[in-house]
Amino acid sequence: MDDALITLARAVGVCEGDVWETSMWKVPARDLARPLAGPGGGLVTDPAERHALVQRFSTPWSVAWHALEVLDYDLTGDLAP
Repeated sequence: MDDALITLARAVGVCEGDVWETSMWKVPARDLARPLAGPGGGLVTDPAERHALVQRFSTPWSVAWHALEVLDYDLTGDLAP
């Protein structure tokens, strides 16, 4: 596990500028019937805004955040603030 954390830290450390916010792959559109909350917590209904929002799921910062959340869950066995 130490090697994986070191690799993640190195990957995050060399990710600069626009790359940090750039989608690494196309994320499929979400079903319009499913609600989608934006960064402020409000529902996003505009199709173009929804598309841009779900593309954030494949940005380096989002992938790194997800990896850390999963690691935290695996280590603690629970979701906690």
